[in-house]
Amino acid sequence: MQLPDIIFKFHLLCKQMRLTNLMFADDVLMFSNGDATSMMLLLPSFSTFSKTSGLKVSASKTNAYFNGVPEELKRTPLVAWSTICSPKEEGGLGIKDQKIWNKVMVGRLVDWVATKKDSIWVQWVNVNYLKGRDWKDYTASPNSSSVWRRICRVKQELSVGYSYGKWTVQPEGYTPAGCYEWLRGSLPKVDWYGVVWNNWNLPKHRFMGWLLAQNSLHTNSRLLEFGMDIDDSCYLCGLAYETQPHLFFECLYSKQCADRPGSKVQKGVQTAMVMGDHIAAMAAAEQMQS
Repeated sequence: MQLPDIIFKFHLLCKQMRLTNLMFADDVLMFSNGDATSMMLLLPSFSTFSKTSGLKVSASKTNAYFNGVPEELKRTPLVAWSTICSPKEEGGLGIKDQKIWNKVMVGRLVDWVATKKDSIWVQWVNVNYLKGRDWKDYTASPNSSSVWRRICRVKQELSVGYSYGKWTVQPEGYTPAGCYEWLRGSLPKVDWYGVVWNNWNLPKHRFMGWLLAQNSLHTNSRLLEFGMDIDDSCYLCGLAYETQPHLFFECLYSKQCADRPGSKVQKGVQTAMVMGDHIAAMAAAEQMQS
C-alpha cells in the first residue's frame, strides 16, 4: 500500500520501512500515526480488503490501540457508560455497572463479618485479623493480603449504611439488589420511556429510538464533528443541514411519510413526535454550546 507522506503519516517506528500493515493467517495488523487524517485514510483499507478477498472484518474481534494520542482523537462512545448502566426508566439500557456490582458482592462479606455470620471464614477472620477488635473501627494492616485490604476499603465505603453493626438501608437487612440501588442512586424517570420501550416496537427500533433520545444518531452533522469529509446536507430532501430535529420533524420527506394515511410509517413518525420537546431542548443546548 503506497500512500504519500504529505497526506498520510506513518507510525513513528514504521516510517523508514513505509510499513502500514502485517498480515497473518487469521489476523491483520494496521499501523499509522495518530492524527485524524492518517486514521481516516487508513479506514477505507478495511472495505478494500473485503471487496478484494470476499472476507468481512469481524467487528467483535477488532481492536484499536492508541499511544500518545490526544483524547479528542480517540473514538468517543455514542453514549456514556454511566447512562447505559441506568435503568430504562431513567434513560439507560438497564445494564449492571460491574464496578458497583463487584463492590456490592464484596459488601456481602463485609456484612457477614458485621453480623457475625455462622461461617468458618468469619471465624477465621476473627481469629487471624480482628483478634477481638471492633469491626466498625478496624483498619487493615499494610502487610495484610490485597484481598483483605479490599474488603476493608469497601467496609469504609459502606459504613454510613450501618448502625450498631446492622445494615439499615433496607428493613430486611443486607441484600445485593438493595445495596446496588443504594450505591447507584437514582435519576428522574424520562418522559419518553413509554414511546421507546413498548411491546409493539421492534428491538432494533427501540434501540434506534433510544439513540435518538440520547442525541447520538450518526447524522451527517455528527459525522462532520468526527472529522469525516462528507456533505452535511440531508440525504432525504437535500434542502437543509442534517440534524436529528431536521431528520424527524422538519424534513419534507419525513412529513410526507407522517401525512400518509393509514401507513405504519405514519404511526411510527407520529409516535416519535412525543419526543419532539426532548429533541428540541437538545438542539437548543447544542446551539448554545456552539
